[in-house]
Formats: sequence, structure tokens, C-alpha cells
Amino acid sequence: MKESQKVKDKFYKDGHVMLGEHYSSKVKKLYELYESDKFKARVYFMNEKYEFDNSRLVLFMKDNGDFDIVNFVRKYGISKTNIIYSREKRTFQLKFSKNKFTLIINNRQSRVIAPTLSNILNEIMHFDSTYESDTEILNLLSERFSWVRFIRENTSLHNISLNTFINKKLFSLKKSLSYYFKCPYPVAKLFNNSKTSHNGIAYVRHYMDYISNIESLKSSWVNESFDFVYDCLKMAKIVDKKINASWSDRRLKEEHDKWSKIINDIMFIDCDREMNISKMFLDFEKFSNYKLIKTTKRLAQEGLSMNHCVGSYVSSIESYSCAIYTLNKHTLELKRNWLRGKEILSIGQIVTFNNGKPNEALKKEVIECVNNFNKNSQGDTWVDTNNESEEILPF
Repeated sequence: MKESQKVKDKFYKDGHVMLGEHYSSKVKKLYELYESDKFKARVYFMNEKYEFDNSRLVLFMKDNGDFDIVNFVRKYGISKTNIIYSREKRTFQLKFSKNKFTLIINNRQSRVIAPTLSNILNEIMHFDSTYESDTEILNLLSERFSWVRFIRENTSLHNISLNTFINKKLFSLKKSLSYYFKCPYPVAKLFNNSKTSHNGIAYVRHYMDYISNIESLKSSWVNESFDFVYDCLKMAKIVDKKINASWSDRRLKEEHDKWSKIINDIMFIDCDREMNISKMFLDFEKFSNYKLIKTTKRLAQEGLSMNHCVGSYVSSIESYSCAIYTLNKHTLELKRNWLRGKEILSIGQIVTFNNGKPNEALKKEVIECVNNFNKNSQGDTWVDTNNESEEILPF
């Protein structure tokens, strides 16, 4: 008998199925000590305190096909009067009722979040070490909703609510990709299959109003020079122009330089002000002695003098995602990232005039300096995230 059939048979018997269980060895030891000596049990608990909990992942199924997947966590403790107590709460609940998904998370406080595959996977990660919940839950969803299978295989679709697939009837990969990227399927497929790691692939759909003749989009623009194309799209939105997908690479470069000059001129002459910059980047300036660009005027000057579009980075800087430094006729972009719950810096771009390649000795110096800063802030948990062989991208 297939495993899925066994699960279905259990549904009809008791209405629920245990998808996973975890019994803490600490809870077992606590009870053993409690039975022999309550004081020893108290000392054991007070000294350890953490991981005194059991958990279970349960699927509740109704006759009409609605279901509820719930992760229960029961925490144990010792009261002031040396009595063992326990409290159970639902930390994860994926509910399907009346053709609608609801995702409820209850770690420190209960909240409803969008039932996207990405959110489901992120929350499962918190208790996945106790049982293979990701496999169980995703297999159940795929068995019940065949369209979940192609969502799992295409990360571009992981941030779309499962309710959107139902409401918009996006039950094929073709329809789903066209909806997500807001363009005809052949182009959406090109974006989806792109090998570039640039985050702009996920956000390019927000710039579709600034691309004309989208059907003529070249694969080289997506797979080989997307970083440059994405910069052009951001500038096109700023100056209210459009990129024509039928343009040659040379024409795109000409428009890029023209729009960059327009933005830099305006920022240089009319809009000078101090930018809001993350303290982490200010700390790195003191650590490295690299000159941090702090005003919009100085940012525009850098773009003009170095002939690149760094002047359009104001919003990225003020969202605290990056900062721009200058050193030895080079422009350096650093980015904020997260590693094991801690903030670190990584190198985004380092270029010379006209987006030229950096001096190799200087590049190695910058990599070493950034790594030392991370090591200084993270201590023994630091991991080198700046690879010397990593390609440096253009502004």
C-alpha cells in the first residue's frame, strides 16, 4: 500500500495524522529526577533551563477536504513550590478552509502572515531539526494541489500567496510566470531561467512599464549583462523614459550615460543634502580610513568624475542596504548582509573610471579589510563571505 493511501486511511479513522513527534531527553531526565528527588529536579532545571520541551506536528483533516497542519510545542518547568508544570501552544498553523489558506505563526506573539511557499519554508525551518516537516508538509500540499509542484521547482514563485494561485486560477507554470513577471510567457521564462544571481531578477517585474518591445528582449541582456540593464531600468524610471528592448548594446550604453548625467547634474546642482547612512557603514569608515560619501552632491560628483551611475544610489543608501566609499581613484560599494543572525559587510562593487576593473592589489586589500572588520564584529563566528575570485559588478 502506498504511503499516501495509508495516510488517507488514517484520516477516515480518527480525523488526524501525526506527521512528526519529538521527545526531549531533558524532559525525560527531569521526570526521572523528580520521581526520586524533587530538589535535584529543581537544580537540574534551573541550571539548564532551555530545551525542556516536546513537540508534535499534526494534520487535522475534515470530511469536506479542509485541513489544518499544526505544530504543537509543550514546554516544561519547575514552579516555586517545586512542582512540574507544562504549557502547550501552537507555534505554526497552516489552515485550508473554504478554498483559502491561512498561515498563523505564534512564536512570541500570534500573527497572520501571507501563506507563500517562502514563508511556509522559513517558518518550518524553526522546528525542522526535530522532524522532516518540510518534506511532510510540502508533499501533502503537492498531493492535494498539483500546481504546488511547479511552485516548489521555481523559486520565482515562492513569494506569491497560495491564495493568489487559487483566486487568479494560476494552475499552470505558463500562467504563473506571466503573472509574476507581468510580461508574455517567453520573456517571463527567460527571466525565470536566468543564471544570474542579481536580486534585480526578482524585482524586474516592477519596471515593466519602462520597457518597450519587451518581446524582443535579448537573452544576453538577461544572462550576461543584466546588472547593467537593471541599472538602466532604475534610471529610466527616475527620468521617466523607456528602454527599448530592440536597441543595440551600444544604444543602451549611450542612453545609460545620458540618463546618468541628467541624474548627476540635478543631484549636484539642486538637491545637495546629507544622506541617512547606517551606523555600520560609519563604523567601517573609522575602521578602514576609506572615505565614505555622505552627501548627495558628493555622490553626484563621484558619478560625474568616474563616469558611472552611482549618483542614482541615494535610495539604496538611505534604505541602509549599501554605502559608497572612495579610495585611490576607485569607487567602492559595500552592502549589509546577515550571517547567523548577525550583520556583516560584503563587497558589492569596486571599479575605476567608466566601470573599469579594479587594481588587483587594491582589491585584495579591500577584501582583507572588510573581512577583518567582520571578524572584529563577529569574533569566532565569522566566516569569510568576500571571495577574491568573485566577479566585481559594474555601477
